Amino acid sequence: VLQRAVQNMEAAQDCGFESLHSSIHFNAVRTPRISIADYLLRIHQYANCSDSCFILAFIYLDRLLQSNPEFALSNRSIHRLLLSAVVLAIKYSDDAYADNLTYAKIGGVSLSEMNTLEGEMLKLLQYNLFVDGELFSQYLSELQLQSQKIVGEEVLGEEAMECCKEYSKPIRPISSTTSMKTIASNNDIPYD
Repeated sequence: VLQRAVQNMEAAQDCGFESLHSSIHFNAVRTPRISIADYLLRIHQYANCSDSCFILAFIYLDRLLQSNPEFALSNRSIHRLLLSAVVLAIKYSDDAYADNLTYAKIGGVSLSEMNTLEGEMLKLLQYNLFVDGELFSQYLSELQLQSQKIVGEEVLGEEAMECCKEYSKPIRPISSTTSMKTIASNNDIPYD
């Protein structure tokens, strides 16, 4: 889903549509060689976080794009955006989490970059990490639907469905029209 969103935004820029940009903090010097899917798997494998953190991270990215219309996803920014969104989700929703040095190593960035990315993401989200259970469920359902369309099979399993049922922390929605359709419709991490 994220890869399609990045491709759609980059195609729009290549066609001369409105010039969109992402914060300079999130742009890598070059496009990472690791795919978005492999990067998320890497984070999942080493960060030891709950599955709900990835749904929250997706909500945070959607929220960031909706509240900052000039902001665009790109192949140079998506990995760092994902890393910072997942780290914020972990710290907000999980009982135990690691220090930023650990997350920096997992994400292939320096500690100072990790700290900057986290702070910049918080500012762009206006420090709003709150998501209610209903919005969480909507995103989970939409992600499953989009994943089924893209892959042709169910990507999120029973564990993800259970995390939705068990997820009880309230998280404030930015609007009732927030949807993943906003984004989806249209072991070497080389960061310098």
